[in-house]
Formats: sequence, structure tokens, C-alpha cells
Amino acid sequence: MLKIGIDGGNNTVITAVEGREPLIIPTILANYRDYNQGLEKIDQTKKPVSDCLDVEVILNYRNDEFRNGLGRFYIGNLAKEMEGINVRERNIGRIKKGDNGLLICMLASLAVVAAEAQNINNGRVYGQIKMVTGLPCLQYLSDREDYAKQFLGCHKVIIRGNCDLEIDLDICAVEVEMEGAGALKRLILNDQGEYLYKEEELIDRTILGLEVGEFTSEIIALTFKESEEGKVITEFKQKLCMGIDVGIANAKQPVIDFLREKSNTIIDRYDIDFALRRKQRRGFVDLEDGSAFNIVELFEENLMQLANTLIKLINNKVKSSGEKGRIKHTLLYGGGVCVLDYKMGNFLKDKIQELIGGKSSIVENPHTANALSYLDRALEVCGKPAKRKVYKNKINFEEQKRMIFNPGDIRVKREPKMPLQIVLLDSGVIWEAKSIRGAVAAVIGNEYLDTLESISEWDMRVGTAHKEAEKANRLGRNTVVFDTEKGIIKNDSEDIAINLEHETKSSQEPFKIRVENDRLFLLSLIKIGSIKILERKDTYFLRPHQKWNVLMQSNGALQCCSNCLHRINDKRIICPVYNTEKEQIDGTDCGSYTIYPGSYTSEYSGGEYTDISNECQIDDLFNKVGQLWMINNKN
Repeated sequence: MLKIGIDGGNNTVITAVEGREPLIIPTILANYRDYNQGLEKIDQTKKPVSDCLDVEVILNYRNDEFRNGLGRFYIGNLAKEMEGINVRERNIGRIKKGDNGLLICMLASLAVVAAEAQNINNGRVYGQIKMVTGLPCLQYLSDREDYAKQFLGCHKVIIRGNCDLEIDLDICAVEVEMEGAGALKRLILNDQGEYLYKEEELIDRTILGLEVGEFTSEIIALTFKESEEGKVITEFKQKLCMGIDVGIANAKQPVIDFLREKSNTIIDRYDIDFALRRKQRRGFVDLEDGSAFNIVELFEENLMQLANTLIKLINNKVKSSGEKGRIKHTLLYGGGVCVLDYKMGNFLKDKIQELIGGKSSIVENPHTANALSYLDRALEVCGKPAKRKVYKNKINFEEQKRMIFNPGDIRVKREPKMPLQIVLLDSGVIWEAKSIRGAVAAVIGNEYLDTLESISEWDMRVGTAHKEAEKANRLGRNTVVFDTEKGIIKNDSEDIAINLEHETKSSQEPFKIRVENDRLFLLSLIKIGSIKILERKDTYFLRPHQKWNVLMQSNGALQCCSNCLHRINDKRIICPVYNTEKEQIDGTDCGSYTIYPGSYTSEYSGGEYTDISNECQIDDLFNKVGQLWMINNKN
């Protein structure tokens, strides 16, 4: 399992994995054309794979319904080498969600690091990936869930030309952060996890992060408060956090325009980058008439104008927000800071100290700071399970469900008190549960309540679903395990022959045991006749309610911990389902989220229950309470 931090930027894609230098590939591509037809292939095996990206990309290649061949492209340095200025580059103002060009470049980068991690230069590579990436502030607020979903799935990346690699990317977990936020947190701490300053120096002060990018610049502000216990806590200073539609491209464009007007020479942003990277002919651009022009002086002049514009905007923002005099430190990072041997960064640093106050500094490795912070987060959430903070006197996992009837043990017979009753039709055992997660654990077992990772929960649902599908197939009901993103999930056991036999014999649409989330899983088991669920009439865990309609209309935007029936407010939000502290905006992807009907008691005797399959059509419940907004492709 590869844990990856990937920064999909407007100018470069930077991919970070543990133990290696980050991989940097220009965010450009060009449609493939066969320039080698009839020519003998030149051996370029010494060239790194990242410079030979003749790539074909197929999304969801295992899923016939959602398979999407995006085509064959030259990417990165090879695109520039093959097509010159006729490459496709990102445009100013283009959002990242739904941008197939950016997606192709990022998947190609993931494929390269997957191959390098296994030290494979030719042949077949399988890489299972958990990744963290980011979006600018405004896009993060509106697009983060959809952006994450477009990466999930099993995709194929074929690297042709001078390589012969076929990489299967199984991206099973994606987290999206606000660009700059993780980097700033990472940069204000030392290797021991201590703040750069003494805690008493930080209270009621703010640290700014300024990330200078290609098209935009991002300001992230962290303020420090003192808790009732005297500890320092950090908060985002929302009124200072903003995106500015100004970046290094604003300094490049006048150079591009100047050469076009004065000498009829057409160049692009990457030609400027390349000219400035050279050593022997640094800064020189070849003109149409055969002469050369050094762009350094003109570019530097434009950079200083850009820097002054940025500082003026930031200074005005600090003044208008009433934060003048409270800025303790400003940290500068992003690719723009490094331009012209850090001339841009050093000028910004000096002017910020002069106008805004406090200390200002350029961070180490400013270009890769975001990708490295995403990697830190990937290792944190996808590596060793985080230690769960358990709160005394709150609900324990064992209280999520309780057996109330067992036909094999007459001593087990209790009056139902919890909102849900789950009848296992094979055994006749009846459980009750306080949450959807508890109801799933009644089917799967206590281990479901122990896991901290959503991918582990998914694996357990798939394993149980295969067992239930095998039982159904033996009874003549053509049943498959299904995930919207991955399609039909085959069983690797010997009983796969049973599934295949029923698939070939039956002309009817197979029953699908849905495994994308807990609710769809439970509803699927009801539909195939594995379980029955009774719900108390004063709750709406699996029953329709007007509030479910509101959530559906908002595409899940209103689903959050502060609105959940399960929350416990104790100066903070405590989730009794996962037994951990939550923020108000958490819970957007929670399968146990349940609407609050207006009044609620978790346990009492004498409640009236109804069989939800008698009250509603199960197919209707898939749509009404199935939380389809959590799923990549709704159906």
C-alpha cells in the first residue's frame, strides 16, 4: 500500500512518497501522434521514466459500466519536446474538479511513483494507493467531495514509447485538504512537534502563510488562543484566509506579449521556465530572425511589480480585518517564491516585514511544501491507526448493539429498547442497535466496531457480502456484490463458479448487494432476504423523513456532525458512534449520520416498531435514505 501526497498544481504536479525525493512533472500534455513511423527506434533507456511519458489512461477499467478511455497523450517534458508550444496547459481561472487534463497528469505521476516504488521499468505493476491532495480555499469549500471521488477506483495507466509499463492504480482512499493549510501547520512546528515560538508568545497572535502559485496565491492564517485549561489551541482566522487571482503567470504574460509584438516570436510559460533553468544560456530565448533575447531583466521587472501588488493586497486585508500589529510571523512558500534564485521570495520577505510587521521567512523546500504536508497527512490517516481518544461516561462500543433473542439459548430474551432491531433470518437471532454502524456490526461482528479506517470497513462489508451472495446463489437467486465505482466485485474463492454459473444462466438483472456505505449494505441484505429490520416509529434511521429530502436536495452538503442525532454536546461535539471528538463540519461522509427528528431518546421500553420492508419499497429507500451523495456515480 502506497501512501502518497500529491499537489496537482497549475504549473507542475508534485508527488511525494516516503523515503524519496518528490517527483515533479510539468502540468502539460499533448495528444499522441506517431512521429516514429518508419524510423528505427532510438535507445533512450537511460532517460528517466518521468521524461518518457507517452501515456494511455483508462478510468475504471474493471467496470464495464463506468469504464472511460481518456486517450493517449504525451505528458510533461515529453509533451514539450514533441509538440513545443502546441501543448495543452492549464488556463487561468480553471477549476480543478472535472479537469481531465489535470487528472491525466496526476494519474501519470501516480503511475510513475508506483512503478519506481517496486523498482519495475518494464512489465505489469499493481499499485494500491491511499492519497491526500488539496484544493484552493474557495474550491475546497465547494468541490472537495466531488474532487476526491473522481480519483477513487481502479484505473489503468499504460506508458508506451521507450517504456513498456502497464500500471494498475487501485486508488482506494482519497482525502482533500485546503491548499496551504497542512503546509502551514507543518511549518510552524519543529521536528519534535513544538511550536517555533514559546506558547506564551503566540497567544492572541497570528501566523500567516503566503503561497505564491502560477495563477493564484493563497493566504492562510492561523491564530492562537488559550483554552480554559491554559493550553494553546489553533484556529483558522477566516477573515484573513483568502485566494488572490494573482500569480507568477502575471509576470510571464508581459514577456510573452513583448516577444510576440516586437519580434513575432511565440513562446509559452514553459519556455520561460526552461530558459531560466539553463546555465550556459540562461534567460536567452531564440527569436524568429535567428537572434537571441535575454528575458531576465524584463521578467525581473514584472516580478517586482507582481510582488508589490501582492503585498498591497495583503496589507489592505490585514488592516481591514483589524489584525495590524498582531501578525507574529509570515511564512512564504510555493513555486513562485523560488523564481529567479529566490529574488521574488526575498523581495516579498523584506517588504512584508516592513509593511505588515512581525518576522518573515522563506520556508525550506518551498516548492514542495504542499506535497510534503499532504504526505504527512497520508501517513497519519492511512498509516498506523491514530489513537482514539476515549471519553469517560460516554457510550462504549459494546453498547452500540445488544442481542435480545437467541433461539438456541432461551436465557437470551430481552425487551427491545434501542431504535433498531436486526433479525438474522438464517439463525433467528435478533439484535438491537443504537446506530447504523451498530446494526452492521450485528451482521458482521464486533470487529466492525473496532476499525478506525473506512477502507477496512469497506473490506469487511465486501467479505460478508460475498458470503451472503453465495448463500443466495445456492438458492437460485442470481446475486452479485456491487460497488458503484468498482462495479461487480468478484470473489476470489472457489465458489466464484457458482456466481458465474448463475450469471450465464439468468437473463434477469442480478440482485446487487451494495457495499459503498452502511445503509446501502443493510438495505441490500433486506432485499435479498438475509435480514429483516424493524425500526422504532419515532426515529428515521432507515425510514423516509422530510429532512432526508432536504439533505438529498443539498447533495449532502448539510450532512455534518452538528446536525446529527447522535451528537453529544459537552463544550465540544462528541460522537458516541465512533467515540471521538468531532468538529461541527465533520461527518459529510459518515455512514452512521442520522437526522434529528426533533426529540430523541436512545433507549426506552414500550416503543412501537415497524418492519421497514412492509412500510416502504426497498428500492425507494435506496434513493431516499441511502446517502447517495457519498457515492461517486449515483444510480
